[in-house]
Amino acid sequence: MSGLKDQALMAYVDGELDEVQRQGLEASISGDPRLAAEVERQRVLRARVQDAFLGVDVSQAELSALDEPPLVLGHPPVSARLRRRARTFRPVHWAAMAACLAVGAGIGLAAAYGPALIDPPAMELTPDGLVARGALAEALAGATAEEVRVGDVAPGADGAACRTFVLSDPNLSGLACREGSGWAVRSVGAGGD
Repeated sequence: MSGLKDQALMAYVDGELDEVQRQGLEASISGDPRLAAEVERQRVLRARVQDAFLGVDVSQAELSALDEPPLVLGHPPVSARLRRRARTFRPVHWAAMAACLAVGAGIGLAAAYGPALIDPPAMELTPDGLVARGALAEALAGATAEEVRVGDVAPGADGAACRTFVLSDPNLSGLACREGSGWAVRSVGAGGD
């Protein structure tokens, strides 16, 4: 039912419609069994509410009190000094805002880059191609790393020193060659135990 129709049905059940509205609604009710069922449901609901309050004695004074505006108690007077102080933004407020901003930025960065901040990726795509980073770059340079196994140094087609590698997580294997101060990954594939 629409809200307007519900209101009209409740007004009909409560006897609040004028004669013309009541006759029009009764004509609609007689032609629609769903509407008739809704009217009956409203009548049962109205009877339950009336029964719930049957025997409750409400005095005329209590009823008239509902028509009066509520009593509003005044606030104690506030000094001009306190009003000025409430309006000023003190350094402690600025510090609190800065702390909130820093915490929010930290949460945002952790959500966006969290895994990379904790465990940097093994490779990074740069404009020059794929470059070894983190533990992979260190292992290719000669350091030992649990998650990287590195093969022997062999010269590449262009004479650069190249090494094979196998990463345990993610499970990748490939070939990286020395270029400048870093290692360029020339090929990479899945697996490689």
